[in-house]
Amino acid sequence: MPQHRKQVNDNCNVLNQPLPRVIHRPIPITASSVVLSPFELVTPRMPVRTVADPPEMVPSSHWFHGNISREDTERLLKHHLQNGTFLIRFSISTHKYVLSVIYNQQLYHYPIEELSDGFYQVNGTNAKYLGIDLLVSEFRRANNCIVCSLGKPVPGLRPPPHITVYGVTNDLHHAVRKANLKGVRDLFTRVSSMEVTSLSDYVNEKSADSGATPLIEAAKTGSNDIVRLLLEHNASVNLRDCGGFTALHRACQKSFAHVAETLLRVGRANPQIKCPFSGNTALHEAAMLGHADCVNCLLRYHAAPWARNAEAEMPFELALRYGFADLAAALAGYKPAPAITVQNDWYHPSLSKSETDKIFSNCSTIKDGAFLIRRSSQSERKFVLVLYYQHQTLKYQIEVVDFSFHMDTKEAYFIDKGPLHLSLEHLVEHYSRFADGIPVRLHYAISPSGRVTNIEQLVPHNLDNHGQELRKIESSAVGDAWALRTISSSLHGGRMGAPLSMSIAKGASRHGQKSNQGKHSSSSSGVSGMSSGGGLLPVAAGLQLTSSGTSCIGSTSGSGELRLIPSDAVILLYRLGEGEFGEVYRGRLHLDNGIVQEVAVKVLVQPSQRLDFLKEATIMMQLSHPHIVTIYGVCENKRLMMILELAELGSLLDYLLDYPEKCQLPELYNWSMQIASGMSFLESARFVHRDLACRNVLLSNHSCAKISDFGLSRAVGVESDYYKATQRGKWPVKWYAPESIYYKTFSHASDVWSFGICLWEMFSLGEHPYADQDSFEVLRQIEEGVRLPKPHLANDDVFAIMHDCWAYNPDARPTFAQLLAVFQHLATNVYENVEPPEVVVPGNANPSCKAVKNGIGCHNNNTKNNNISSSTTAPHPSIVTTTMATSTNQNDNQHISGNDRRQTNCTNIRIPNLVQTNGSS
Repeated sequence: MPQHRKQVNDNCNVLNQPLPRVIHRPIPITASSVVLSPFELVTPRMPVRTVADPPEMVPSSHWFHGNISREDTERLLKHHLQNGTFLIRFSISTHKYVLSVIYNQQLYHYPIEELSDGFYQVNGTNAKYLGIDLLVSEFRRANNCIVCSLGKPVPGLRPPPHITVYGVTNDLHHAVRKANLKGVRDLFTRVSSMEVTSLSDYVNEKSADSGATPLIEAAKTGSNDIVRLLLEHNASVNLRDCGGFTALHRACQKSFAHVAETLLRVGRANPQIKCPFSGNTALHEAAMLGHADCVNCLLRYHAAPWARNAEAEMPFELALRYGFADLAAALAGYKPAPAITVQNDWYHPSLSKSETDKIFSNCSTIKDGAFLIRRSSQSERKFVLVLYYQHQTLKYQIEVVDFSFHMDTKEAYFIDKGPLHLSLEHLVEHYSRFADGIPVRLHYAISPSGRVTNIEQLVPHNLDNHGQELRKIESSAVGDAWALRTISSSLHGGRMGAPLSMSIAKGASRHGQKSNQGKHSSSSSGVSGMSSGGGLLPVAAGLQLTSSGTSCIGSTSGSGELRLIPSDAVILLYRLGEGEFGEVYRGRLHLDNGIVQEVAVKVLVQPSQRLDFLKEATIMMQLSHPHIVTIYGVCENKRLMMILELAELGSLLDYLLDYPEKCQLPELYNWSMQIASGMSFLESARFVHRDLACRNVLLSNHSCAKISDFGLSRAVGVESDYYKATQRGKWPVKWYAPESIYYKTFSHASDVWSFGICLWEMFSLGEHPYADQDSFEVLRQIEEGVRLPKPHLANDDVFAIMHDCWAYNPDARPTFAQLLAVFQHLATNVYENVEPPEVVVPGNANPSCKAVKNGIGCHNNNTKNNNISSSTTAPHPSIVTTTMATSTNQNDNQHISGNDRRQTNCTNIRIPNLVQTNGSS
């Protein structure tokens, strides 16, 4: 790979070879005694620096030179012949920021792409940065595939706050954090009288610790008067902090609906701005926390009800995931007011591509924002938005998708990763308000007759008219509830939607502590606690974290309290591998008593998964067992890290493959007993693992196995024995029970099925289950009663146990307590001729196995006759074949030898919504 690339213009050639992802160097933080919310936990922090700090300590150096020309750039750099001297400018010709650097008396120019998700990236590399200041900091440390690492900058201006993450914490930040309105007014008076300080730069300065502007700090404290005062002094409302959140995001997270309304009405905040990490809009944040007042406010100001985040999840899906089922139902079926625009103004049903180009090329008076929509030549269910911008004709494909969640329509329309809309008219209205992924809002509609309509004059951009809001209802029988009601036409201009009833009883969903803002808060401001019937995990958004030292670190697991470990107490040594949410490193944890402990550190790579990462950590904190990996806490840094017990020998799967001669019957029985012991504990604690396999079992030493990787684990409800998954993802189908694949239900019984597959892996010394068959073939054989063949190290008793685990009927499978008793006997009587205890499961006959001609496995005569439950009918195999879709790799579960076998083979399947009919499939 070439070490550098010389640029001859502002466009950088991309290398053909894949480039490594750059990992940020952790920035040490000081331990704090405060309890942090999950949103504060996952944001990177830096030591607080004030104006009095020396220049070299300020994170935002003066390397920015505005929009100077290329020629001026080269003249400046030629006066500084030291290698690595650089500056950053804005190129008017390409409308991009450019990094210019000198090396060996030659100049190199690297365009910096501003990506659609809000990150910045040097052209030709694959590392992304939330701000150019972080990019500069990383490129000073290493060259990252440019000609050399950056040295000193050519002295210039401080970069504008919208391209940086961190700045300098000033007096205004401190006054706002204390909600000191008088102090804020005094500061504005003092700064206004000073000619050397720009008021705009002062009011939009980002802090050195969290990258928050004073407006974001005010939104977090709920100080509405300070928010108004800052907006009056031209505070920028759409800037982000280091977590990627705007002031509107922060207000909705804290349930400050009054602040959110001020930001939207006075500051004209854009509710469609997404967090670059998660892709969440403010409505996503409000919905997943159950903040109904904020949901109302956002909908009134035209927030898209069906916006999609980085995981393609809509707000109602997040509300459902975090336990607010009725709010989710109301959002899914929300009925917006009728669209203002009409198709006659902009829809061309029979326009061709060439005719479209003629319309825009022949008219010299066309302005930016002119548009039309025509039908796509590719499909009857696709349309094309043609938009004129900066002398270019841009085309965006409008796709149509089935939308079964809504009561009034079965289809929805969307552009790329944008929100779903119930009609083309609603889509046009949305993009006339917000440039949501397109370069300019829709302004001028071109009709088939050639008439140009300024739709900006038709669509109001300020006040609401969506027509519905959530209203609090007092009821002695049910308690506090919420209902969608129609907004009065006298208040909101007469445009109303139809009412949609909804109620959320206190006993049926999770509520956190009430906000101290009283009337300005939603009734449910968090998601702590357990749903009585839903079986949803009481973590993530309501997570409480305790910051403390490391003296009693060993006693934290099982307490349920997630401990925050200072980042300067953790040192990363080298990479061990990858886990569910990130990379795993070997590290050292420095305890307060001077002891250094070897640990495993799981580092979150994709910030969009931060809540799931915390969810896994919180689950592990509630589990204390000798055969479950211990968690010591989490560490906050530029990236989120989970500090875990180190298993010296790695995964059981690796050990089976690398040291088969050491895996004799005593070891196999012992490991089986220990896994059953850990799973029996999970069973008693009402947790389902959902991903039990040899790859997720670790060996602390040759005689001690521990269950790990709780990324898919969930708690089941008090009144329920199963958990129903609500989101798509990559699932290890070959380890999953039929009811999990068909109906997305997970229980202790489905974990038992996975345990049977895990046993088969162990007694076959790491062989891949079902060999090279794809998922469809596996499902077909399971339906026909075919099971895996007998492993060469398993005797008849062990193989019978496996078959009991693979009973088609979940109720016919043994419990982990029963399996533990069996393997305790086997582990202590390995070579003795003693019968193991019989596992008695009602309705489960001893398996009768016969060889199948192709040698794949055994046929269980009784399994097919067992139904999944009394109320459901197992689908016919043809339903699976015709309705389920896998990833592009059809042979996703291939039989691979050697180290490649260790890769998890997960099929990205879409589970069909099976329609039960009267006895017919």
